[in-house]
Amino acid sequence: MCERLSYFIEKFSSDRYFETYFKQFIKSFESLLTILKKYHKKQSIEPELMIKIMDAIGVSEEDKRVAMFVSLFYDLGLMLIDDNIFCKKHLSPAEATSVKLHPYNTVFLLDTLELSDEMKKIILYHHERFDGTGYPSGLKGEEIPLLSRFLSVVDSFSAMLSERPYRERLTKDQALREIRAGAGSLYDPNIVTALEEVIKQV
Repeated sequence: MCERLSYFIEKFSSDRYFETYFKQFIKSFESLLTILKKYHKKQSIEPELMIKIMDAIGVSEEDKRVAMFVSLFYDLGLMLIDDNIFCKKHLSPAEATSVKLHPYNTVFLLDTLELSDEMKKIILYHHERFDGTGYPSGLKGEEIPLLSRFLSVVDSFSAMLSERPYRERLTKDQALREIRAGAGSLYDPNIVTALEEVIKQV
C-alpha cells in the first residue's frame, strides 16, 4: 500500500495532473478507506499461507510481492453486497449472480490505486476452476493466471476453516481432504500438493 501511495505522490508532483483530478482521487480514496474499515478476512492466515505455498513451489520474489498485496484485498468487493445474502443457506439466481460479480467490484474499488493489469487479472480469475467450469470466463488449466490458482486454493482452504450458514467449520485435516478431492478439477494439483506439504509442517 505504501508503494502505491508513493507512486501517487510522485504523479501529483508532476505538471500533468490538475486540481480536479486530485479532488476526484481523494474522494475515491476516502470511499475505499471507508470500505476497508468494514473489511474482515475469513482468516488471518491467508497472506502468510500464500507465501509459504509459493516458497514450497518456488516462485520469483516479484510474484510473492504481488501475491502478498493481492491476498490482502482480493475479496474487498464483497463489502458492496448486502450482508443478509451471506446469512442465507440458499441464494436466488439474482443473489448468486451478485456474489459472482464481487471480483469486478473489487477491481472497481481498488482502481483508485491504479492496479496493474496483472493484479486485476489475478483478482478477477481467482474463482476460475482448473477444469474450466469456474467463473467469470471459464478459463482452464494454465490459462488461469498462476497467482489466481494459488489464491483459489488458499481462499477455499481458509473459507473451510470458517463457519458458514450452510455448514459448520471444518478442521484443518477435513479441509485438506476437501481440497485434495478437488485437485485437478477445482484446483491446480501442483499447488494442492504444496499446500499439503506446508500444512504438515505447521
